[in-house]
Amino acid sequence: MLIRGRGALYGGSRRLAAILLALVTILTIRLSFVGQVIDDVTGVPGLQVLVRDSLGIIMSIAAALTVAEVVRVAAVSRVTSRACGAIGTIAIATMAIAFHAAGPARAGVVHMGPESGRPAAFTYWVIYTATYGAFITAVVVLAARDSRRPGPWTRGRRGLVFFALGAACTDVYLSAKLVVLIAARLGEYDHAFVQHATAVQAIPSAIAIVFIVLGAASWTSLHLRARWLHRRLHSSWAALTAPVPAVILDPPLRNPEARLNRRVHEIHEAVALLISHLVHDDAAAARERAGAVPPEMVMVELARLRSARRPLDAAPGTALVRCTLPTSAAALERLLRSRRRALRIAAAIDSTDRVPATR
Repeated sequence: MLIRGRGALYGGSRRLAAILLALVTILTIRLSFVGQVIDDVTGVPGLQVLVRDSLGIIMSIAAALTVAEVVRVAAVSRVTSRACGAIGTIAIATMAIAFHAAGPARAGVVHMGPESGRPAAFTYWVIYTATYGAFITAVVVLAARDSRRPGPWTRGRRGLVFFALGAACTDVYLSAKLVVLIAARLGEYDHAFVQHATAVQAIPSAIAIVFIVLGAASWTSLHLRARWLHRRLHSSWAALTAPVPAVILDPPLRNPEARLNRRVHEIHEAVALLISHLVHDDAAAARERAGAVPPEMVMVELARLRSARRPLDAAPGTALVRCTLPTSAAALERLLRSRRRALRIAAAIDSTDRVPATR
């Protein structure tokens, strides 16, 4: 999970990295000797529980915002992000106050039991369950809406399904915890049903961890591939957009997939403008002399050479030649690998068979 977290951060998804790193930290603190070290070093009994639950709330907020971006295919607004952060901060601060009010023994907070029905411990668990559950439920709702959307089941959507299953299992875990909490408040903690609810809490929690890791792994690989393709397309993008800088869009994007889609769009727009420098004879020469090189690349490079000598407004008003590039980023990257060979062929055509500009 640490490797996936590093990959998520490198891939440009800070929230996804936060989810994985928070999950790793929570699982580490759950180890008895690690949690005991936190209590012993700070001198605050039960502090490990507060730290662990606070990280759980942070992880749930990051998960909800990440899923919202995937479903909407757009960045979450700063107002929404800050509002969610404010809710989490208030919840954690309230939990810290209730934790302190529970007394030195932290009765009912360190371990759920009959003492969990006391006001301080009850407030702590209600705030935790409500905040954590609200954001986790938002993940399930958003994923359910996305599942009804028509379209292919991409790797991103499969990752979303894993996250939704993990969130649903977490909701089951929180529901069992809520049953125990209400029973403690009513003084019925020793009831058989409550004991069963306590025993099954670990099962959905373990299943949720597995699904969250699977979903994060799917998204991390997707983000890394998008980042890799974005970098691979950079040199071709820079060369093709230099004569027509107006095709470059603002503002810059942070999401790796959105950045990649924009780069592909800008390359297509640049080629559509550059190709207006060519006429039918140029296309015929490119197809005749291309050999093993895709003729589309020869035409693109020939158009780029012509644009260096002739401004765009001196080119024909409408494109006389059609040049279709792949819409897939991966296929476009494979096509653009032949730019150097295409440039040599285009330079030979341009030097021997120049076509005068037509108005």
